[in-house]
Formats: sequence, structure tokens, C-alpha cells
Amino acid sequence: METSNVGYPNGTQNQKNDYIYRKIRDMVIISSWEFRANQSKYLEMASNGEDVILKSRSNGNFKIVPLTSDDTLMTRTELEAKINQANKDYENGDFTPINTPDELKNFLESL
Repeated sequence: METSNVGYPNGTQNQKNDYIYRKIRDMVIISSWEFRANQSKYLEMASNGEDVILKSRSNGNFKIVPLTSDDTLMTRTELEAKINQANKDYENGDFTPINTPDELKNFLESL
């Protein structure tokens, strides 16, 4: 396993794992202070497909992942409105009944 330790603050070599920037193959593990200091660098790495893991002593670990066009962001209010509309559509008979696996497959392929 190839590991390199770089990115220490002010060139110091702090050996605590929470403060070490490590690159293991295509995974980058950084501390929260390192992310704050070089945010654009790590966001660019994530957008280029590298796994960027942010370690935080108090909040745990996070994987930084760019959103794609397939990702949906909506507020709780928007989600509730969509659910309410779906319920109204169902009550009004405006839906496609699916009773068999083949019907489900055909419906999904039609989307």
C-alpha cells in the first residue's frame, strides 16, 4: 500500500492521524483544518473522481462527493408538495396500476 504524508501546516510533521493528509491509491484523507486551508484543491480532486475523505474529531468522517444532474435537491416543503400531489393523483385515478413484474419492467422502460 503506497502512502505519502504531505500537507502538514507550516511544514511541521504532526504525527496524529487526525492531522495527517494521506493519499492511498486514489483516496485522499484530510483533516478539517487541511480542507479549510485548501478547499478548492480538494473540491477539484473530488470533481475529478478521486475519493476525498474529511476526518473530524468531533463530527466523524465524511466523503466529499460532487452532485450530478441525477441528484435531486429539494426542500422539505417541495417534497411534501410532491407527495400530496401524488396522493391526489392516486385518489383521482391518475396513475398506472402495476400488477406483475413484466408490467413493472415495461413501465420502467417507458420512462
